[in-house]
Amino acid sequence: MQVNIRKYIVLWVLGLLVLIVLYAFSQIWKNDNINNPSRPTGTIEIWSSEGSTDTLVQTINDFKSKHPQYNSISFQAKVFKDSETYYDTLMSAFARGKWPDIFTMNNSDSVALVWERVLPILENKMSPSYVRQNFDPFIWNELIEMVWSWDNQMEIIKWVAPAFEFLVTFENSKYTKTSDLKTWASVNNFVNKNKNSRIVPVGLWNWSNVENSPAIFTQMLMQDWITGLNNFNNAKVLSTSRRYSAFYDSEQNNYSKYRVLQKAKNENNLDYLAEEKVWITFWYISDIEKIKNAGMKKSLLKLSPFPRYVWSDSKVLVDYNYFTISNLTKYPDATTDFLIYLASEDGWRTYMQNIDYKLPSHTWLIQERLGQKIDSMYNATYEDIYVESSLYSSFESLLWTRYDKYVEDVLDGWSISGNYIKVRQGIVCKYEQIINFTWLKNKCF
Repeated sequence: MQVNIRKYIVLWVLGLLVLIVLYAFSQIWKNDNINNPSRPTGTIEIWSSEGSTDTLVQTINDFKSKHPQYNSISFQAKVFKDSETYYDTLMSAFARGKWPDIFTMNNSDSVALVWERVLPILENKMSPSYVRQNFDPFIWNELIEMVWSWDNQMEIIKWVAPAFEFLVTFENSKYTKTSDLKTWASVNNFVNKNKNSRIVPVGLWNWSNVENSPAIFTQMLMQDWITGLNNFNNAKVLSTSRRYSAFYDSEQNNYSKYRVLQKAKNENNLDYLAEEKVWITFWYISDIEKIKNAGMKKSLLKLSPFPRYVWSDSKVLVDYNYFTISNLTKYPDATTDFLIYLASEDGWRTYMQNIDYKLPSHTWLIQERLGQKIDSMYNATYEDIYVESSLYSSFESLLWTRYDKYVEDVLDGWSISGNYIKVRQGIVCKYEQIINFTWLKNKCF
């Protein structure tokens, strides 16, 4: 009898221990759920038009290591190598009513293209004062928007732009030597001194194999204070087209010399710079990779700021892509935290491996980069091209990929100003059809 009693006592004690252990585990589980109220599962799609998929995946993995609450979510990264394909795919997704959770847009696109489709970052998630303190002024001015919420005004962050770039002058220092080419007057003087040379002084023509010709022409428009297709002046377009075309007219002989070069090989003006057939040309900072691949000698490459009409009072065309969140996403917390991570120093350092030559949006990181070489092969530094006092600005082309394509066609013709005005009218027409569903019976081009 005593044996049975002991047996029951032992079983009772064991049962009690089991209950205690189960209770302890239930409390741990409960506390874990209090600290992490949801362990979401599913897939977040990220589309981008720049960099590589591998580096974007690396950025995502670094983000998840710092935010383990999102480890149960699968992040799918897709990077499009061709910007035109990317935009066509994204616009089709908009039309179908199903687009990715996070996607990139270019700063020259109209905000109206995405404004109805994005989820902004609210003040309680990312402080506008933090953005103002830590980002370059022209960047934060384009990221922050004042909106009305009921009867109160509030500031929101529309999107995050990790880095930016702009056009610079690529020179062959063997020929430009110590020339100061900061203004168009100094460039013109340089060309006039050397116009009878066998070498083309400036690689700037109206033909398509000047790859950045739309950007160059647009930069010159901005120097006449045209900041977008909605801020337009026919007289200024005519003035800009005359200045642009002056570099291939018969007087300076650029045109005839260039036609000889063009027939010889299917090359662009960077190839000619590397081959010492051109002395000066204009490209984006990131194009230093192309000049390296073209075989430009280490000792010959010099970079300087893009020329201006008036040095102290001139807008500089900026190009950047920004990440924004879809208002259809099922994961607002995860997508918002990912963009906040991209805006942080850690996020920037990881992501910048994706777009190595551009300048960071953060002011203190810009200062850190100024003394660094843009590419280890050449002596050019960021300090040679970045002017802090410059009026950096976006150009609102409404529909970026269409704008570049049609402006390139314009620069292939002879009536630049007249054809540019027609392109402007055509893009505005196409914009109205896409955004406002008006002018639908019009044939825009």
